Amino acid sequence: MKKIYSFSTLILLIILTISLEANELKFNKVKPIENDTLFFTYSLKTMFKQSDSLFAFLYLFNKNSNVPELANITLKKYAKDTLKGSFVIPKNTLFGLIKVGDRYDFDTKEGEYWDFLVYNDSKMVKQGGYFKSGFSYLGSFPKNCSRNPSFEKAISNLEKELTFYPDNIKVKIALLSLQYETFKIQKTEYDDRLKRIISSTNINYQSEDDITAISKALRTLGNKEKALDIELKFAKDFPNSKLAEDHDFETLSKIEKFDSFVDKSLSFLRKHPASEYNERVYLALIKSYLQTKKYPEIHALLNLPATPPEVLYQFAENLTFNNSFELSLSDSEKKSEALAFIDSAISKLNIKLVINQSLNSSIDAINNINNMILDILYLKYRITLDNTIIYHIYKDYNLRSINNTLLKTISDLFYLNANYSDYLILNEYCYVHDINISYNDSLNSVVHSKLFSLQAFSDYKSNLDNLAFARKIDQLNFERCSDKLKFPSISTYNDVNVQLSVFQGRILVLYFWNFDCDPCVDYISKLESLYTHYQSSSDVLIYPIILLQKNLEKNTITDFVNKNKLNIPIYTDYLNEAYINYTVTGMPTLMIIDREGNVAYRFNGLSPQENRIDEIIERIDFLKGETDE
Repeated sequence: MKKIYSFSTLILLIILTISLEANELKFNKVKPIENDTLFFTYSLKTMFKQSDSLFAFLYLFNKNSNVPELANITLKKYAKDTLKGSFVIPKNTLFGLIKVGDRYDFDTKEGEYWDFLVYNDSKMVKQGGYFKSGFSYLGSFPKNCSRNPSFEKAISNLEKELTFYPDNIKVKIALLSLQYETFKIQKTEYDDRLKRIISSTNINYQSEDDITAISKALRTLGNKEKALDIELKFAKDFPNSKLAEDHDFETLSKIEKFDSFVDKSLSFLRKHPASEYNERVYLALIKSYLQTKKYPEIHALLNLPATPPEVLYQFAENLTFNNSFELSLSDSEKKSEALAFIDSAISKLNIKLVINQSLNSSIDAINNINNMILDILYLKYRITLDNTIIYHIYKDYNLRSINNTLLKTISDLFYLNANYSDYLILNEYCYVHDINISYNDSLNSVVHSKLFSLQAFSDYKSNLDNLAFARKIDQLNFERCSDKLKFPSISTYNDVNVQLSVFQGRILVLYFWNFDCDPCVDYISKLESLYTHYQSSSDVLIYPIILLQKNLEKNTITDFVNKNKLNIPIYTDYLNEAYINYTVTGMPTLMIIDREGNVAYRFNGLSPQENRIDEIIERIDFLKGETDE
């Protein structure tokens, strides 16, 4: 059993030296400040021993943004199986999360991440540091840097923030809301305390954080008009703020007259050149021009220096492959125009790539640009059917960054052109790395016989199977959370109480849902198939648990079970024990609990469109196999 450290210990240490399966990250400073250089060492995991290069990925949270900035540091060999690296803490950084990986597989310390807080000159954690750290436990940040959720750790961080900075309105409201959501306070107390915060004299009406927090509180209390008034006043006083941008976009979306919409859209693009809404504004403008058959205006818009390459790409694709895209152009003219826009998009992305590389931007940022170039190059191939484009892609880009559709195209082209060597290399790589491009035994056997007449294909395939299996086991071990939590109790809608702790030693699948969530309800049919799959196994138990429905009528569940002809039993969580103990931050959520009582795997936001039952079965069987062998 791995040693479990309390949250208070983590905060006191700040710089972690936690050993996990011979995997360790150590920092040289206990209380780093801005512009400090942090040196760290990392012990190499088995999974990474074949990697050409490893990186430390840093998610840096600053006071000016709710979304972390990503930086990456190349790790260099320091001693046997040990790597070292360093980075300078940028100005305005409050808090950082770190994981280690080779771009595609990541060590996230089993979902906890290594982290650090930044201190001020008085050696006190900077304002906002504990707040950012607290929210990192609530699934509020991008998926690629989300750590194991914990309401307890989130609340502890927010309380610590207020200990040092008691006048922070934003944190007060966030903490109060979290206490209410986790049923620590009742609705009446929640409303009363919100009103007291709103009437506080400590509100800074020039702070966007304060205005946003107060606005949300007013809306929660039903006072939408006052909330809108203070937002509009702030937007007027600070026209380049995010609030102003949001309100300008909302105003834009309500305009019905064409001329007014065009004028306001162009004005919006000039006023907010880096807005997250710009792509949508460009596309809406193009749609408006199309409806009024104003192609010269479209052409002028797309040739603006600021036009995003994504817009050029989408327009080129519609121009050549969307029959409802009406323009008074011949097919050859459409093709010519599309290729011109494609070349313009690639040129812009290449310039962007050079800038990002020169600034040593994050690998993710660079990969995103490369992936966009790949999509555009594939579109160019679809238009021209020029095979040299395919060979250029295969030669110059990492296979893991190429989507499956394009990989299949490359594979087919190699075979048709009798390029059997590249064909086989591509297929075996995809097979071992579980990239689905329809690996075909009989076809690959034929290709193999053309190249290696002395080696039996069955031996070759067996070796590939072993490599693929070993890699999959590494991957499943790597994904594992091992997040030990308390066992709650649940009840059937027939008032039969179930203490989940009784089933420790078995594998539990818990599916959290409610009737107010349409995707949750729709996915029950998928869960029924999972239940049927394991019905004969006493080792695997599956519990769909309805959350946050204190006033739910029992006959509602009975009617639902009968209507859908379900065999799987449905449970309830009237006391919200499961909701709180397992930190369910969104629905639907499916968790797989291992035999020791750890949350081994989480699936958040399941929907019927993304079946994922095979992935769930794979992970359950992996956990079963640990003791079956």
